[in-house]
Amino acid sequence: MKAKKVLLLALLALVLLTALGGGIYWSQLPIPKESNPAVESIERFYRAYFRHYQADPLQKTKGPTPAFSSGFAAVSKKNVEACAATAVEGPCGWGANGDIYFDSQEYDPALSYENSRMKISELRPGEVTASFNVYPSDTKAGTFYDRKLVFKLVQAEGQWVVDDILIEGKSQRQEIEEETRALSKAPLLPGKLEKTK
Repeated sequence: MKAKKVLLLALLALVLLTALGGGIYWSQLPIPKESNPAVESIERFYRAYFRHYQADPLQKTKGPTPAFSSGFAAVSKKNVEACAATAVEGPCGWGANGDIYFDSQEYDPALSYENSRMKISELRPGEVTASFNVYPSDTKAGTFYDRKLVFKLVQAEGQWVVDDILIEGKSQRQEIEEETRALSKAPLLPGKLEKTK
């Protein structure tokens, strides 16, 4: 009887140790990354944007843009039309003073997705942050070249689209609308009969 108890206790101890060992093994396995379509849409855009930049560092050709909501596209279109219709000297329009998606007028000639230290994450549903550095080869600049853009996304026709971009906390959609309103007060180019409303 005593031998059976010892055997039973030994068997029980073996089962417990096996269960514990398996639990430890499984807990150390990497957790598969959960699919996040909103984050993936911004990541796909930035990968394409960096590829375009590497192929055309002087930005002589128009690069890719993220998919925009109809509302954001309409605001942007009005801005382009207002710039074309007015006799404003100097840069006019959203992004005329620098690269919109790098939020910079200067960036590393060797800039790539990999060396930019890109981090893309979702703060809350539909709000995706892209943090990166536009001049990683300048090791003495500290955080001067660090950038953070917040993409506000909405779903349209089954995909995530950009409805606004926050740069340094400022709504780009609002900035575009403000510039368009200011342009509506500017003199028209000869031959333009009506202003953009």
